[in-house]
Amino acid sequence: MLLKFFRKRKNMKRIMWALAILIIPAFVIWGAGESGKDKNGKPDYAGKLFGKKISYENYYSMWTVSRDYAMKSFGNNVPAEFIDQMAWSRIIMLEEAKIEKLTVTDKEVVDKLTSFTAFHKNGSFDKTLYKSMLQDTARSFEEKLRDDLYISKLRDKVISNINVSDEEVKDEYKKKFEKIKSSYVLISFGDSEKDVQYKDPDLKNFYEQNKETFKKSEQVNIRYIGVPYSKFDDGINIKDEEIRIFFEKNIADFKKPGSEETPILDDAAKNSIRERIALQIKTSLAENLGYKVMDQVMQKKNLEEPAKDNSVEIKETGFFSANEEVPGIGWSYDFTKASFELQTNEISGTLIKTDKGFYIMQLKEKKVAYIPDYAEIEEIVRKEFIREGAVKLSQKKSEKIYLDITNGVKNNKAMEDAVKKYGLQVKQTDFITRDGYIPEIGPAKEFVDMASSAKIGSILKPLKTLQGWVVLEPLEFKPIDEAKFMEEKDKFKETLLANKKEETFNKYFQDLKIKAGFVSYTAK
Repeated sequence: MLLKFFRKRKNMKRIMWALAILIIPAFVIWGAGESGKDKNGKPDYAGKLFGKKISYENYYSMWTVSRDYAMKSFGNNVPAEFIDQMAWSRIIMLEEAKIEKLTVTDKEVVDKLTSFTAFHKNGSFDKTLYKSMLQDTARSFEEKLRDDLYISKLRDKVISNINVSDEEVKDEYKKKFEKIKSSYVLISFGDSEKDVQYKDPDLKNFYEQNKETFKKSEQVNIRYIGVPYSKFDDGINIKDEEIRIFFEKNIADFKKPGSEETPILDDAAKNSIRERIALQIKTSLAENLGYKVMDQVMQKKNLEEPAKDNSVEIKETGFFSANEEVPGIGWSYDFTKASFELQTNEISGTLIKTDKGFYIMQLKEKKVAYIPDYAEIEEIVRKEFIREGAVKLSQKKSEKIYLDITNGVKNNKAMEDAVKKYGLQVKQTDFITRDGYIPEIGPAKEFVDMASSAKIGSILKPLKTLQGWVVLEPLEFKPIDEAKFMEEKDKFKETLLANKKEETFNKYFQDLKIKAGFVSYTAK
């Protein structure tokens, strides 16, 4: 089938693009960018920077590179917004590299290219292998390498003079490995929700003052034909001989980590192999049927007839946004991306693969981003109003409890006695570091920062955490192990320096965006 041929070409192209991203461009913290969108629609170019218009051709070229790099690094479920930001990061940094008059020679590109073991044969670069793998995309591949080298040189220029002193190293080591034990009482936000009072006008005023926080992203509703792997559950019979052959070919997969013992084909291994072979067979059958149906859909220009002829169902997702799980499908980057690229009633020409099966898609409806009317989200507004009110009420309660505890301590009363009348319990942490976690409270950094900066035995003012306000008392401090610090100092310094360089480059990039006058017309 013609579509199946193109599918194979597409798979080959993915392999080549994965190779093209072997040099990892710097990650940058994107921050808040300026959107050039307005109600009159988009212009005929993707964005502007340094007073220059960036064509959609240039943008989509960088978008493709960024997409394949992101998928190679993080899998299929990469948000489209993240890929958009990566694409613009590359464009901005390449433009700045030109302004800085940085150069990349052909020799540098060749040296980088020939270092990739994917193109090696018998221990050295093989030109014939390289050409056979990349075919007519070799030139494009080399230009991507050149771009990556430009970005690498720009980054090196920015961070080359960054250093860390021995004093910084020790201070940061202390922050990471110092431990403290504390008593605390949690005044939960949730406990105050029942005490939040309001009338309808209060909710409406809250909605009017916070409209932007209730804005809904663009949403789509997709009609689709699904060919799930489970459709072929019946009738698959895996013979013992097939299992044995599979085991012998993949015996390394069954070796236990750290063990030198030769794996044996026991019942657990047999069941695992049976499931893997069955999934391979079901995937192949589902793919073949998927392309058969796709051919018919493209020919007849509708979903109904092919679905009926092949005994498969047409379903709808219902409305979902780009950052939500697809109803009935699950998280799928490919499905989500294709969904938001379609026009109303358009059928996607790509057979989409997910963890559950293959899908042929048609966009039924699209809702642009909008702020819902109060009536549509009254319950959501009510819950948010109560949540904010509970935070304020629990803060007042925590301040009163704090005063009761401090007054009690002056009169030789324990913290437990002071909070008993509120129906609260005093709890105690283990020795924890700043990157620890406290049940009920959450990440420990601010808790430990506050406790470590205070005198042992003192009662500290309420601290806001994820779940509520905390009144705490530092009990015991455990300093770093000086001998261990000297042993780990060099390695820790290396990590600290890498982080400092990354922070420096991120700050540089934020300033660069402002300097470039960056405006994007591509972000949703």
